[in-house]
Amino acid sequence: MRLSIYLLLTEGTPGYMDPGLLDQYELTDKSDVYSYGVLLLVILTGQRPVDLRRQPRDQNLVNRCNRLMTQGLFANIIDPILSEAVESPSTLEAMDAVAKLAIKCVSRDGHDRPTMKEVVSELHTIQRKTETSDSKMVKSLAKKVNISEEFSLVPLAGGQWHKSYDISTSISAVGR
Repeated sequence: MRLSIYLLLTEGTPGYMDPGLLDQYELTDKSDVYSYGVLLLVILTGQRPVDLRRQPRDQNLVNRCNRLMTQGLFANIIDPILSEAVESPSTLEAMDAVAKLAIKCVSRDGHDRPTMKEVVSELHTIQRKTETSDSKMVKSLAKKVNISEEFSLVPLAGGQWHKSYDISTSISAVGR
């Protein structure tokens, strides 16, 4: 519901509008895919679709992202705040996959864009891969951490005592 309202609000907004609409005056289902691709890029980059404060070749976010992705500079398009929040390699891979999907969505030629059904399917696939990968990583890490049954009592404020468990890890094993 929120997404459809957002897309309605962005209809005709510079930067979100399908360039084919300007060329051929034809609004298609693939025009919505273009707008959705721009929305994904806005989320990933934290930038506006059009920003006249950027260098002339980068004022249009789609052009900027296309150029950087073609040059293999994926990390340069990601919002630094979002980058800092990444906690696992699978999350970074998912962000890369979403960026590649967004680039497909904003293809200049509408025939080269996926359908919205294909976009949704791809997003579900990315989500499943991330969940599976993160789950495997957590299970692998859990096997490498040994929690001993021995514990000691640790004094807390107010005269209370707390059980302290001995947690030991093999640093070389965790780093893999």
